[in-house]
Amino acid sequence: MEKPFDPNAKRILKPENYTQGEPIPEIVVYSEENFRGEELRTNCDADFVGEKLNNKIKSIVIISGVWKFYRHAGFKHSNEGTQLINSYGNLSVGYYPNLESCEFKLKEKDEPISISSFQYIKPSK
Repeated sequence: MEKPFDPNAKRILKPENYTQGEPIPEIVVYSEENFRGEELRTNCDADFVGEKLNNKIKSIVIISGVWKFYRHAGFKHSNEGTQLINSYGNLSVGYYPNLESCEFKLKEKDEPISISSFQYIKPSK
């Protein structure tokens, strides 16, 4: 018998874009600026980050790979599924201690950052 859907549970999935032999993708997201607070460290896509991190991600460390971030669970930003982007495209390897100050914004101007899911796109070069 299948378990009922739990909207509060983290849903971590094998990265669809991962190819055997590439460097293993890895990311850490935090609920507070400067890499503090609740933490999720994974090398998988997160279809939903869980209730403790939902819409609360304020800082990110990308250890390897390029990642795309979405406003809603299921890799969606809106009904059209538009992704969150910054002026540099997707985020790659680096430290992002404050998403509000690193030009990581929604396409709509002045929208607050609100992340519920993210996925691996490709290896960093």
